Order: sequence, then C-alpha cells, then structure tokens
Amino acid sequence: MENQIKQKETTAIDLARVFEIEELEERLEFGTWTLSAEGNSNGTATAKATWSSK
Repeated sequence: MENQIKQKETTAIDLARVFEIEELEERLEFGTWTLSAEGNSNGTATAKATWSSK
C-alpha cells in the first residue's frame, strides 16, 4: 500500500514537471526572458528576470 502511495506521489510530481515545461515552451513562442545577476563587494547579490513579448 505504501509503495502505491509513493508511486502516485511520484507520478503527480512528474506530471507537474511536464506541465511546467510545456507551459514554458508555449511562453517562449511568444516572447523571451532576459536574466541578469549582479554581485556587490559587500557580499550582496541581485538577480532579475524580465519578460519581453515578441
């Protein structure tokens, strides 16, 4: 019984990953992401993601 529950959890996680990948692929058809990161000498860092539609 426990193996069946683990299998269902694994299947649900796998399906969620597939959905996320398909969603990202669809979004990339209509635009692009620009990613940037900047580090400072004081040890802080900033990351930025910007979406641009085509």
